[in-house]
Amino acid sequence: MVDSFKVAEGLYCVIVDPNAGINLSNALILANTGGHASNAVTIGRPNSSCDYRRDAITVVTLRDNIPANAGFELAVL
Repeated sequence: MVDSFKVAEGLYCVIVDPNAGINLSNALILANTGGHASNAVTIGRPNSSCDYRRDAITVVTLRDNIPANAGFELAVL
């Protein structure tokens, strides 16, 4: 990962190093929230939340199925 930024409440973009040789369209992407968030959803395909970047992972952290700011750990396999 080379960068990350918050887009909105509970919505984050994580930029993957292009030199890592990871194809996000077929990678296994796992996120684990800590603390008070109940779960996290990841999207490895280009989408509007991360300006349609091919090197970005979108992470949504949720509490009671509502977006909420929370820390998370991310693994890309």
